[in-house]
Amino acid sequence: MVQRIAIIQGHPDPGKRFCRALGEAYASGAQEAGLEVKLIDVAQLGISFLRTQAEFETGEPPPPIAEAQEVIRWADHLLII
Repeated sequence: MVQRIAIIQGHPDPGKRFCRALGEAYASGAQEAGLEVKLIDVAQLGISFLRTQAEFETGEPPPPIAEAQEVIRWADHLLII
């Protein structure tokens, strides 16, 4: 079975950043080694912030968050940058 890696790159600014380059280099190396890789780029998710405690406790996560949760469940290995 091929190992699956999820990389969460959390730098809030889009564009050329050290954290983004680090995540891309890690992903490239892992793919070259034959591993499956999925990248979650937080700056690109386009999510809104929670407004109330009730929204946190009973609200459904927005689609980009639900998709990120699926990627995390899919992964055998998680890297957070």
